[in-house]
Amino acid sequence: MNDTGNWYYVSSRYVSILGQTSLFLFKVNEAMQLDKGQHSHVSKA
Repeated sequence: MNDTGNWYYVSSRYVSILGQTSLFLFKVNEAMQLDKGQHSHVSKA
């Protein structure tokens, strides 16, 4: 039973990290798209 609980904890942590990473990458990609567009003249903060 302990192994199963441990596996669940590890997998849930992995999914959480994966979700946060993909969300971060999505925001970065979105910001880059904006940068190429109308905000290309604005210097990065």
